[in-house]
Amino acid sequence: MNYEVIVIGGGPAGAYSAALLSKYGYNVLLIEAGSYKRYKVCSGGTPLRSVELLSKLGDPSKIVEREIKGVNIFIENKEVISTYKEKPIGYSYYRSELDQWIRDRASDLGSVVYHETIAKKIKIERDFVYVKCYQKGLAIDFKGKLLIGAFGIKPDLLLQLGIKPTEYLISVQSEFKGDTQHMEEEIRSSFNFLIHPEFSTFSYGWIFPKSEGLSIGITDRMEGNIVLERFKKMLSQHPLVKEKIKNMKIMPVNGKDVLAHLNPNRPLKRTFGRRFVLVGDAAGFADPITWEGIYFALKSGEIAANAFSKLLEKGNINDNSTSLYEKMWKRDFGKVFEIEWAVKQLLWGKDLTNKWLTIAKFFKSKEERYNLLKEELALSMSIAPVIKKMSTIEKLNIGFKLKGYKLLRKPINFVYVFKTLFS
Repeated sequence: MNYEVIVIGGGPAGAYSAALLSKYGYNVLLIEAGSYKRYKVCSGGTPLRSVELLSKLGDPSKIVEREIKGVNIFIENKEVISTYKEKPIGYSYYRSELDQWIRDRASDLGSVVYHETIAKKIKIERDFVYVKCYQKGLAIDFKGKLLIGAFGIKPDLLLQLGIKPTEYLISVQSEFKGDTQHMEEEIRSSFNFLIHPEFSTFSYGWIFPKSEGLSIGITDRMEGNIVLERFKKMLSQHPLVKEKIKNMKIMPVNGKDVLAHLNPNRPLKRTFGRRFVLVGDAAGFADPITWEGIYFALKSGEIAANAFSKLLEKGNINDNSTSLYEKMWKRDFGKVFEIEWAVKQLLWGKDLTNKWLTIAKFFKSKEERYNLLKEELALSMSIAPVIKKMSTIEKLNIGFKLKGYKLLRKPINFVYVFKTLFS
């Protein structure tokens, strides 16, 4: 079975790139390992910039769970960084519905979509790409001119492509069902982040509202059962969480009350090779501080589609031509990742509460600075644009308050942070 482009993975990155390429008139195959409307551990928070990308395929309003108007960052029970707007700043979805909506749009536009089809072997030849899949035990071989790897966390497939896997974290989540009308509007219509070292030292917990419930989870380093134990402790002991779920019930998914999923901790050093590119989680694309990944999945999928469209139009595909994709995404959001990765070295880990209290105090000490932070949180759930706009004196000020000088113990990290933030 011959195609111009084969896409492995039907999440937002893969399905979106397939949809756009089909819209451009190319012959596309989209391979999805999961079943129709398969579940994905994810808070489902989608800023407006993601919705703007989705609108290129149609109107996803029918699958919206809740309009989101605010962002809250709770630092234990000591401080809150908040922004709230009269109009929506984003929406929440169940990923089962969102991902399927994009796959269905790809199918409507002409992509051939296979569900429950697992890619096992990838072989890159001089003129073609071969992919061996298994569908309900039966082997199927596909052939294409180009390949988009959107398969998420699959180190085995990365190694087949000659790519070294990145660092990973783990997220665990439960879905709760129940009445949310008794909750404060600022909670049930906001993305809620929970900074608390008892439950996660390298990331945060979250409460993201749905129409008839809540998605609650944490992200942290992969430390065996410790993460699961911390999550269960958060459900029973975190003041805000236990109060919000007291009249709710866990909604089992695939027969399980708690589900887990790996997340990339930083982008891959290389996201292209002969006749292939990597997008979304497969490329390590998630905000280095908040791990918001839907926007970067969609954006990298769009960039991949545009890059491949140019290559296919010219018909000149050689060993290095796919480097065009990497150049394009680095121009678009590469600097954001660099800044956020640098800031991450100062924020997560030991003394978590004091670090975030320092951040809150620093921004709240100046109204103009705090308003800028609130605007960027509403726009992108990211603080990189705020850091980028700060003066050198302000950067040095907050860096000293966060004890950035301790990075001198690891000179490589210190040089990277200093060069990134001040260049």
